[in-house]
Amino acid sequence: MFNYVDQDRERLRQFLPWVDLTKTLEDEIGYIKHTHERWDDYTLFDYGIFDTESNTYLGNIAISEKNFS
Repeated sequence: MFNYVDQDRERLRQFLPWVDLTKTLEDEIGYIKHTHERWDDYTLFDYGIFDTESNTYLGNIAISEKNFS
C-alpha cells in the first residue's frame, strides 16, 4: 500500500487528505492497525481491492461512521 501511495502522491493528494500524513512505511502500518481497531468497534470498515487473477493490490475502499448517518 505504501509504495502505491508514495509513487502517486501528487495525484492522490488532490482527493485524499491523509496522503501527506503517510510519509513512511511505519505510518502505513499504523494506519492498518488503526483500521483493525476501528473494525472491532464498528466505526470503520476498510477493504483492500485486489485483482483476483494476479493478486495485485489496486486500492482500498472504506465505510466509516461518517457514512452511517
